[in-house]
Amino acid sequence: MTTRRRLAVSVAIALALGSAVGYVTPAGAQWVTNFLGRTFTSSAPTGINGFACRVNGCRVDLGTGASDYLYSDGVSVTTVGPMTAGSFYSATGQFIGNGVPLMLRGSATDGAAAISAKVVNTASLTTAGAKVVAFYSDNATTEVRAIDKNGADVYPLKCDSSGTPGAATCSQAAGQAAIAAAAASVVITNTLVTTASIVRATLQVQDTTCLYVRSVVPALGSFTINVNAACTAAAKVAWVLDAK
Repeated sequence: MTTRRRLAVSVAIALALGSAVGYVTPAGAQWVTNFLGRTFTSSAPTGINGFACRVNGCRVDLGTGASDYLYSDGVSVTTVGPMTAGSFYSATGQFIGNGVPLMLRGSATDGAAAISAKVVNTASLTTAGAKVVAFYSDNATTEVRAIDKNGADVYPLKCDSSGTPGAATCSQAAGQAAIAAAAASVVITNTLVTTASIVRATLQVQDTTCLYVRSVVPALGSFTINVNAACTAAAKVAWVLDAK
């Protein structure tokens, strides 16, 4: 084979290789150096390649659209363009926003039965204490709120000062306190509370004189729970900060 024929064959192979992986070649693009043509299954060994790039970065166009492609910089893989699938699978169970908020966005049409997004579990959750979803304020260490298997709110971080009736300090979203005997109110110091906060409270005992919560008044850094009359004995009360 002459040198000219070898060059022509090499160019033809390179062009076919670019087409085989759907590769668009703008200025500066790297050619795929080795198309291996392997058949893959879900149990394919890690590290087996279908094709390899010349450098530690690669872009594979998935269609004619300029914004439908996969790109790897040698560290992470970026997908650009809409993705449609019955399900997505992560070997680690994690989808992480790389320095940006992770968004779950549905596309349901508005209507009385519309549901934008569903959080589901493949197995039924029936055991006491099981949670459908939990929220953390850090890297999955400090759980701040959850929804249990029955749809009830769970407040893992809450205070209980009911053993010491009277004013208390608790900077959490929920807690319990006690109105002292002969008193008709209790003040809870809470740094989460502002004058615009919404706080709910309810009595947890049956007293002979203080029968119901009359009002909960928020202030900057505290709130006051008022009952209808002075309590005969110390009266336990539960409270929840619904909104700041």
